[in-house]
Amino acid sequence: MDDGGAEEAPAPYVSPRLSHLIKVARRCTVRTNHHATHMATSDAHDDTHRTITTLKSLDSAAAVKAFIEDQRADKGLKWVRVGDQNAVGTVEMGGNPRNALMERVTNMVDAITEREVIEQYGDLDTAKEKLPDNPRDAVSELLGLPADGYDGVDQSTVRELAELAAIRLADADADNGLTIELEDQGIGQAPNDFPDTFLSLHGDNKNSWPFLIGKFGQGGSNSFRFADYTIIISRSHEGGPVGWTIVRENKEHETEDGDIVRAYEYAVRPDGTIPQLPVSAATELEGGGSIVRLVNYYADGFTGRGDDKLKRSNVAGVTKHLLFASVYPIRVEDHRQAEAPHATIKGGRHLLNDSKYVDEVDNDLPDAGMAQGQRTQGVMDVTTDYGDLEVRWWIVDPSQSGQDDKKRDVVERFVDPSQPMVFTLSGQVHHEETKRTLEGNNLGFIKDRLIVEVNFDSLDSHKRELVFSSTRDRALEGEEYDHVKQRLVEAFKTDDQLAALNDYYHEKARSGGESADEANEDLADLMSTFDIEADDIPGLEVPGGDGTRTDGGDGAGGDGSGGDPGSGGGGYVPDPVDDLKPEPTWLEIANPAAERGEAITARQGGTLSLHVRLDAQDRFDERDDVTFTPVFTGATKDAFTQKTRRRLKNGHTYLVFDITDDIDIGTTGEISVRLTWNGGEDSLSNTAAVEIGEPIDRDTGTNQTSGSVSPEIIPHENNGTDVPFSFGEASVVNYIERDDGQRDQVHVALFNENIAPILDKVTRSENVLNRYTREYMAHIAFLATMMQHQDKLDGLDEELRNQYLNQTALTLMQAIAKNVDPTDLA
Repeated sequence: MDDGGAEEAPAPYVSPRLSHLIKVARRCTVRTNHHATHMATSDAHDDTHRTITTLKSLDSAAAVKAFIEDQRADKGLKWVRVGDQNAVGTVEMGGNPRNALMERVTNMVDAITEREVIEQYGDLDTAKEKLPDNPRDAVSELLGLPADGYDGVDQSTVRELAELAAIRLADADADNGLTIELEDQGIGQAPNDFPDTFLSLHGDNKNSWPFLIGKFGQGGSNSFRFADYTIIISRSHEGGPVGWTIVRENKEHETEDGDIVRAYEYAVRPDGTIPQLPVSAATELEGGGSIVRLVNYYADGFTGRGDDKLKRSNVAGVTKHLLFASVYPIRVEDHRQAEAPHATIKGGRHLLNDSKYVDEVDNDLPDAGMAQGQRTQGVMDVTTDYGDLEVRWWIVDPSQSGQDDKKRDVVERFVDPSQPMVFTLSGQVHHEETKRTLEGNNLGFIKDRLIVEVNFDSLDSHKRELVFSSTRDRALEGEEYDHVKQRLVEAFKTDDQLAALNDYYHEKARSGGESADEANEDLADLMSTFDIEADDIPGLEVPGGDGTRTDGGDGAGGDGSGGDPGSGGGGYVPDPVDDLKPEPTWLEIANPAAERGEAITARQGGTLSLHVRLDAQDRFDERDDVTFTPVFTGATKDAFTQKTRRRLKNGHTYLVFDITDDIDIGTTGEISVRLTWNGGEDSLSNTAAVEIGEPIDRDTGTNQTSGSVSPEIIPHENNGTDVPFSFGEASVVNYIERDDGQRDQVHVALFNENIAPILDKVTRSENVLNRYTREYMAHIAFLATMMQHQDKLDGLDEELRNQYLNQTALTLMQAIAKNVDPTDLA
C-alpha cells in the first residue's frame, strides 16, 4: 500500500451525552485532586466538611467505632434495624464476597444509567416505552456506545468515562480484609429515600425498569454480611443535602418490644431520620452521586495488590472476571500503594477481542473457513425453546504473547480454567460451566485453551429467572437449565468450524513441537542429576550394563542426591519414607554430604539437585497453600537460581538450581529450605552447608560434557527424505554431534512403527498427548545421550543396536501410556 495515499482514519463517534458525561468525569477528577487544598484554605473549621471528610477516611473498625461514639455523644446517634425479623436471612442469602461486591458495582452502573434516563426522557415511565428492554442496548442508546462493546471508541474516552464509576482500595485492620470504596456520579439519593433504596431488602424499585441490570439479582445489601461496617454517603442529582449512615451487624440488637436479636442495623438521628449535611458540605458530591465504603471487607483470596499479576487474586481481576462483558467501564484504584496503580475494567470479552493471547492459525484451514493468520475466535447462535443464545468463543495460545506462560495461566487471566464457559446476562457472569460440557464432543485438543461466553440477553425473561439464582453465582438445577445445557452440548458437537480447529490442534500436538520445549527441560533436569559418562547409571540399561544402583555422584549436579525419582532416567529410587501423613511433622535436606554433616558441593557453572525428605503424603504439595522456599546465606547467596522443583513422591522432592560461573571455587555458605502451609501458620525448615566446587571437565573439541549442557531434542512426525535416520519406520533416535560450537542434537522419530500407533490413539486430550510425547522424547533422548558418552555399544552391529532401541522405546512408551513413572523401570 502507498503510505502517501493512505487516508486518515475517521475520529471515533462520541455521542453528545457521552461528551457531557466525560466533562462531568473530568470535573470530578479535578475536584478530587484539589479537594484537600480547597478544604484547608476555604473552610478548614467547618464541621460539616470535617464530617464528610472523616467518613471518607475511615478504614478500620477501631476508627469507625470512635467516629460512632463521637457522633452518639454529640448528635444523639441511634440504631434502627435493617428490614424486618427475616432481614438477617435475606442479607446473608449470598455466601460469596466476590459476587456481593459485584452487586455494589451493578448499583453504580444502574445509578449512572438511571440518571441519564431521567435527564434525557424526564421520567422512567416514558423511558420504558422508548428504550430497548435490556440494559446493554439501553446503555448503548443512552450513551452512544457500540452495543457490542467499545470498538470504535477512543480508549482515552473509555478511561475518562470510567471515572464516573470508581472502586478505590485501602488497607484494613482485619486478616484477609480490604477497605473498599465505590463512588459513582449517578442518580444519587436524598436522605429521606435511603430506607427505600440503599437499606431496602424486599423492595421492587428496579424490577419495573428493564433497562437496569439490578432488576435481576439480590441487591447490594448482601455486602453488609462481609464488611465490619458499611458507610453510605449520597446526594440526589437534583441537589439538596448530603445524607449518610453506617450499617453494622449487632448480635444484641434490642427491638421495640425489648427482645434481643441478631440484626443488621443502620445509624439514624434521634428522630429516626437519616443524618444529613447541609448543601455547603456537598463539595464531594457536587453534581450528585453516591459513595459506599466497605470497611474491613472480607476479601479472602482477592486481596492482591493492584500491580501484581495473579489473575483473579485482586479486586481488578475479580471485576474483570465477573463483569465479563461489562456494559459500562469501571475504574479500580489501589491506594494501598504510594503510586496508586489503577486499571480500567472493560471485561474479559472486550479484552479477548483484542488480546495478544488469542491464537492465529499457521496455515489456511478450508474446513474451518479460516485463512492463514486469522484469529481463532468466533460467534455462533444456539436456538432453544426459550429464545436464541449468542455463543462467543476464543482459542488462546501462550506463544502469541511472547511470555513464558502455560495454557492454564492464559485462560486464568479471563476465566476459571476448570470452568471456562461463562453464562452472562447484561454482561455479568451468572454461572460458570465446567469443562465436562466440552468433553465427549470431540473437542479434546481445544478444550484446555477454549474460553466460551454464553449470552442470555435474548432469552425469555421469565425463563431466565428459572435458569439463574438471584445470587448470580450459579444456575438452578431444573428443566430449563437442562434444556439450555443440552442445546449447548449439541451445538458444540456439531459445529464444523470447531471440529476443524480441533483437528488442527491435534496435528500440532502430534508433531511434538508443542511439547519439545518441555521435553528439553526434562532432559536438562535428567542430565543435571547424573554423570552420563559413569559406568553405573541404571534404569533403561544398555547391553552389557550391570544395572548396579548408585547413590549418586558428583556429576553435573555437584553432590549427588542419590537420583531424582521425579526427573527420570532410571536413577536410584530412594526408599519410601515411613508413616507418611496428610501434613508433615519433619523435613530434612537429604543429600549424602548433608547427612554426613559435610558441605554439599555445588559445581561452578553447573546444576545442583537438592534432595529434600519429609513425612508428607504425595499430593500434599499440590495444595495451593503449600510453598517450598529456598534461602541462601553467606557468600554463595547470589550464586543460585532455582529452575524447578520436582513433585513430591514417597516422601521425597528435589529442588533444582543453576549455579553461576561467576563465583570463586571454594566459596562457602548455607542453604535453607523453608516449607509453609495453612497460610504460613505452619512451617518446617532445615539448613545445610554448601561449597562451590570445580566445574565439570569438558572436551570442547567433541562438545562432550558430563551433563551440564544437554543436547537439543528435534522431533520428527513424518519419515521424509531429509530426516537423519537409517531404518525407515523402524528408526528410533539419532544423536548428532555438532562441531560448530552449537549444542548437540538428538533427533527423535515419532513416526516409529511401534510409537506412532500409540500416539495416534490419544484423542481425548491435548494435555495427555503432550505428556506422552514430552516424557517419551525426554527419556529416549537421555538414553541416546548416555549411549553416546559410553563405549559399551561401540562393538554392536547397527541393526542389533536399533533392535535394542526399538525394544526399549516400546517398553518406555507402554509405561507412559499406563501412567507408570519411567524411573520406576529401574
